[in-house]
Amino acid sequence: MIAWAVVLIPFILLDGGLKQLWPVIESVPIIPVVLLAMTTLSIIWTASYIYLLYRKVVEDDAQPA
Repeated sequence: MIAWAVVLIPFILLDGGLKQLWPVIESVPIIPVVLLAMTTLSIIWTASYIYLLYRKVVEDDAQPA
């Protein structure tokens, strides 16, 4: 959540400022593209984390109960 806020808040402010400065780019979807990139990176990071956690559990050398 913090990483999303750190990335998105500056992009939202930058988007608003640029669209006031240059009205021509009002149709450019900057925020949806950033949201798509953040979602993709979050899914990749989460899947990698879960996979590494799974591998640690499977490779555990402890004796079964």
